[in-house]
Formats: sequence, structure tokens, C-alpha cells
Amino acid sequence: VDLSPPNGFVQPAQLRVPGETPPAPGAMRNLLTHLRTAARIDVAMNLEPDGVPPTNPDLFKRKFLYLHGRKAFTLGAEAVENVAATLQGGGLLLADACCGKPE
Repeated sequence: VDLSPPNGFVQPAQLRVPGETPPAPGAMRNLLTHLRTAARIDVAMNLEPDGVPPTNPDLFKRKFLYLHGRKAFTLGAEAVENVAATLQGGGLLLADACCGKPE
């Protein structure tokens, strides 16, 4: 999957956590709608419905990563390196726990 966003647009990548169901579709859509209307930021609304694996080699093309989990998880070395490279290249990671779950 090519993760190149349209020129001049912000398009997040919802990271797919191993062993989790697909990410909550409304959460990111609501945030993007707010950014579009309140902050007038050009956002691309077409998100991958099953999320993006953190090992995707094109992850660096997205500068906004969203991670939403319901339970404890671990990422393999390849995924950690890939996400770290994206962040070191100027990316942002927004991570939250579903419903405030401590896991």
C-alpha cells in the first residue's frame, strides 16, 4: 500500500496493533473533521479501514501516526525501528488507550 498523502494535505496513518481489532473508525474521522473546520487544515479523509501495520516500509510518508489500543501489546523490533525512523524524520505519534484502560 502506497502511503503517499496528496500534496499539501495531512493524512494520518492509524497503526494496526498486533492482535487488536481494526482501529476505531470514528475517532480519527472526528479529529480530522475538527481540524478541517476549526483549524482550516487540509486533511485527507481517506483512511485505511483496517489500519496500517507499523512495519509498512512507506510509513515515513505519513507524518501523523495514531495508535489506539484496547489491551497490552508489544511491537517487534522491525515495527519499533520503523516507527522510530518516522518520528525521527519529523513525524508525530498520538497514542491513547481505549476507554482509559490501564493495559
